[in-house]
Amino acid sequence: MRSYLFGAVSALSLLAATSASANDFDDVDGWYLRANGGVGIHTDAEISGGIDSSLHGNGLQSQIDDGFTLGAGYDFGENWRVELDYDTLETTFGSISQTPSSKGSLNTESLMVNALYDFDLDGDNGDSNFEPYVGAGLGFVRGKGRFSSHDFPGVENELVRNPTCVGERTINQSSSCAISDSDTGFGWQLLAGLGYKISDNMTWDTHYTYLNAPDLDLEGHIANSNTGAFNLVDSELSDVGAHTLMTGVRYVFGERSAPRVVEVPAP
Repeated sequence: MRSYLFGAVSALSLLAATSASANDFDDVDGWYLRANGGVGIHTDAEISGGIDSSLHGNGLQSQIDDGFTLGAGYDFGENWRVELDYDTLETTFGSISQTPSSKGSLNTESLMVNALYDFDLDGDNGDSNFEPYVGAGLGFVRGKGRFSSHDFPGVENELVRNPTCVGERTINQSSSCAISDSDTGFGWQLLAGLGYKISDNMTWDTHYTYLNAPDLDLEGHIANSNTGAFNLVDSELSDVGAHTLMTGVRYVFGERSAPRVVEVPAP
């Protein structure tokens, strides 16, 4: 995915560089669609309850992975845009608190309404193809967490209790904990981006997003590995968020505005 992304960025850069030597592109108002792909990382969240990540104090450390976003909106002109934005990102945390025989991952999907402000860089020498912008969004975030841990044999083949798996055991009982559940709540995000006009209707769009998600209530179980009997446990995944960097294209369905004609009164 990343190799395709970088190839697309290179192609768009070449296209932008050769699109026109003069900065003669005009702003086009109207409905638009946007598609972006890139990479992201979840914030270092904490899980507690049936599975506990506080053992070593380093919690859950997300790895960088691929993500994408789609948007549909309306450009009002005069620097303002509003769009409906869908983002998704899935990353792995590796082991839980660097404890053996444990692992975790998280997928977040967000649906936000963004308000965006485009900065006008036009100067005395003509129009600028570059268009930086900032924005903020409100909406809903769905998070699905997958976590598991189980007891494991030690150096002398003794049974080692996995401290990330919380629950009572008997002396000879080997236990495992697992969570595969989702929760949805209210969230918000902040954006900062840079557009480059390839044509009147098409803009190369690159942006950074910080997503703040709600705490997720997840249900899992602790099982007796010998008998298969299990009990349900409740867990909470807190401090959920994400940082993403996306690049792609934005296409406005409209036409260049006709030049305004100003009547000069006769002397």
